[in-house]
Amino acid sequence: MFIIFIVTIAMILLFNACILAALKLEFKSQAVKNAIFKTLGYRFTERYKRVFVFLIFSFFISLAVSFVLYIKNYNFGAFYIIAANLFTSVNIMIISVVFIKNYESKCIVNV
Repeated sequence: MFIIFIVTIAMILLFNACILAALKLEFKSQAVKNAIFKTLGYRFTERYKRVFVFLIFSFFISLAVSFVLYIKNYNFGAFYIIAANLFTSVNIMIISVVFIKNYESKCIVNV
């Protein structure tokens, strides 16, 4: 049981590292476009639509991986699936808010 807990924590940390790297690349590649859209008056959700779709997609991937682990190993409880997905969702939201705040506060010339 303790091994399953350690593997779950390791998977959550690895997943968060992958999401962090992907978001970093996404924001760097779309920084100029988002700055232009901000200048032209596009709404917040229109500027960051790709990021939101990516975050929703990553949440469903983590949910699918959790259910596969639940099916393969019956000792893996449903409580751990819910807790791990909530923890991962909160982490993803915090990471995305930090990235969005960072890029929204930058001067357009510095992008």
